[in-house]
Amino acid sequence: MRHASTNLNLTTRTFETHTNNAMTTRQRIGLATALPLLATVALAQGPLDPAGAPNPNFKTLQQVEPRIDLATVPGDGSSMHRIDQPGSYYLTDNLDVTTTDGIRIIASGVTLDLMGFTIFRSSQAASTGTAINITGSGLRNIRITNGHITGGILYDSQAAGDQFTGPGFNNGIDEVAAIDPENVRVSHIHVSGMNFNGIDTSSASSTISNTVEHCSVHTCGLFGILSGEVHHCTAIVCGGNAIQARGNVSHSRGQSVGSGRGIDALGNVADSYGDSSQGDGIGSDANVINSYGVSDEGNGILASGNVINCYGRTNGGTGIFSNRSVSNSYGESTGSRDGIFATYNIVNSYGESDGDDGLDSGGNVFNSFGRTTDAGLNSHGIEVTFNVANSRGFTSGAGDGIVAGQVASYSRGETSGSGFGLTAFIAVACSVGGAESISHKYLMP
Repeated sequence: MRHASTNLNLTTRTFETHTNNAMTTRQRIGLATALPLLATVALAQGPLDPAGAPNPNFKTLQQVEPRIDLATVPGDGSSMHRIDQPGSYYLTDNLDVTTTDGIRIIASGVTLDLMGFTIFRSSQAASTGTAINITGSGLRNIRITNGHITGGILYDSQAAGDQFTGPGFNNGIDEVAAIDPENVRVSHIHVSGMNFNGIDTSSASSTISNTVEHCSVHTCGLFGILSGEVHHCTAIVCGGNAIQARGNVSHSRGQSVGSGRGIDALGNVADSYGDSSQGDGIGSDANVINSYGVSDEGNGILASGNVINCYGRTNGGTGIFSNRSVSNSYGESTGSRDGIFATYNIVNSYGESDGDDGLDSGGNVFNSFGRTTDAGLNSHGIEVTFNVANSRGFTSGAGDGIVAGQVASYSRGETSGSGFGLTAFIAVACSVGGAESISHKYLMP
């Protein structure tokens, strides 16, 4: 037993010795590592108090964009403020206009930020002048943003004479005719109650470099918005064209309560809504895409180019009228015109009329449906100069379900009136509901 205890004690002492030796080695390694660091820290020490105040590292807002308080800018007797030097100007309060114009801009390179404030007129019995007037030849690079312009003009649809009357301004933002300013951009401006124009940045000969975006206009006797390009805007209750663009219009809504168009563009109209009492809902010298046009007396949509993915409706004119082709669209006329008319082709579309052809094409009709309820002899469900395929035409009057100048294939023509279900020079695999007038038939009884 003593031998066992002795051996146990020796083993324990041996373990402790090895442990102590190991701890000593680690301590030595740690000390050797720490000494250079201590020396570095000791060498880096110095005065802790700074020699002076730290210098600013960033420019102030005034240094980045020098801005001028408009209240410090005098007028000229006809305006409250007259901007005749380039620069960035801003309002610091609402502006009550007591002169003819509120603000006149006669210099290029001007940014005017309304800072969310309102320009208005509280002391004028009748409308006069312009809230912001751009005047002077050769002007360019002007931006107006972020505010409101308010007048007192109201619209009375029952008035026998002038339906737009009241105090305030003639125009919200206006450029003097024929000066043709370039690169004018108006954004986030809201105008209401103008006797003439809401926002006008372009004369008749202007280029399309001017843009109005993210703006709204309500109640104007003439134009709502007139510019080169118009995007993400609304103009409603306007006597003339609600939105008129020298270029393109997109994501916008225009409503004319007079003889103007809801939207009128020399370029394309896309993703927009146009509404007019007497004029066209949408009129474009190019293409109309993904849009809706409606009119009481004019055309729902009138386009010199193609009409794609659109809806056109009218109580007087043609639902959709295109001088090119119509595809994936719906046209409806409850007046005396066609549901859809196209100079070239009509594809994947639906046309309906109470007074003329459901579909009328100077080219071909494919995969479409045309319907008419007019009793007239010349009103047809589908009338096509050349070929019709995979389509259906229906009439309840004296006209025909389908009239094809050349070939009708895989289509159906129907009538519940006195006309023919199908009239064609050649018919291939077609079906007919009612009488028919076909010169050559194939794959048909």
